[in-house]
Amino acid sequence: MLSKLRPRSVYDLMAAIACVGVLAGGTAYAADTIGSADVIDESLLSQDIKNGQITRADVGNNAAATAEVLDGSLTGIDVQDGSLPGIEVQDNTLTSGDIFNGTLTGVDVLDNGLTGSDVTAIAGSDVSDNTLTGSDIAESSLSVPSMRCQNGLVWGGARIRGDSDMPSTYSSSLADVDRITNCAGGNVQVRRGGTGVYFVRFQFMPPARVAVAVSNADLVSTNSTAVDNIIAISWIGTTGTDQNSYRIEVSDVTGDGVDPQDDWVNLVLV
Repeated sequence: MLSKLRPRSVYDLMAAIACVGVLAGGTAYAADTIGSADVIDESLLSQDIKNGQITRADVGNNAAATAEVLDGSLTGIDVQDGSLPGIEVQDNTLTSGDIFNGTLTGVDVLDNGLTGSDVTAIAGSDVSDNTLTGSDIAESSLSVPSMRCQNGLVWGGARIRGDSDMPSTYSSSLADVDRITNCAGGNVQVRRGGTGVYFVRFQFMPPARVAVAVSNADLVSTNSTAVDNIIAISWIGTTGTDQNSYRIEVSDVTGDGVDPQDDWVNLVLV
């Protein structure tokens, strides 16, 4: 019986092998012979593809959408510079930390879009000349002393309490000089040089363009000899013991003329 099953030629052997292959596994394919036409559309799954084998060339243009991108996986280098317009940014999502310091200009801000709470500090240089009116200023915030210290306005002032017991060396005691204004930031000192003669020095302040001195009769009656005093004032200069000071001389008007007299004086520097 076995002798009858023995192949009689090489052709019989090849036919037998082909038959066994078909019966065991269906259709037989040679390596690298399967193409796209042999695969049913949309039948391949992720597990059919080896990890890392799909490249950019395998993905069609405009084929990947947001669903195909892992959330939070894209960074700045994945986005082409200048390719995202404002419409791509969700409203109210940007903060100060997303904007480079010093990159925004006036054209980036909506007209009338800022309020007082958006501004931390404004200086005089930030306000156009002659644009503010009285209604823009809170009157309770005004400081009269600070308003003086401007070009063309009062830069210094003091009341000289000219008494015979004033020291002959410079003093800044309120018993000798008070009601002080010194826009240069220093103190005001005074000394008595003799009867009715006083030297007043404003620390750090350059010579005033105008110095005015008048009698002060704050604590005297209208009939006092202080109300008709004649006041002379001069700038000493930058040398000597009394350099950078103003010399004030007080004289009382009498029937015989004028006599030196110790008395109080108001001094104003412009």
